[in-house]
Amino acid sequence: MATLDSAVLQEFLRNHAQWEFSSDATSIERIFQFRSYMEGIDFVTKVAHIAEELDHHPQMIVDWAKVTVRASTHDAGGTVTEKDIALAAAIDAMV
Repeated sequence: MATLDSAVLQEFLRNHAQWEFSSDATSIERIFQFRSYMEGIDFVTKVAHIAEELDHHPQMIVDWAKVTVRASTHDAGGTVTEKDIALAAAIDAMV
């Protein structure tokens, strides 16, 4: 899987402003805020179902009332690919 073209990534980030390109240029990430820990856990479960459907699994960091989702493609050397963009868009559609 090839690394995503820079123009495609920039277009995605313009249309999905809450996602950011990581400072080390290896992933896209978004922080989701919730009213409680359990709301965050429910969100993680929903993202897990999406990830299974797409066969692409993000890193998810769970804190109290906050979940960070980070996506990159290991098969492409830990860079951002179309798989990551598709996953992020599916998560956004679910929220």
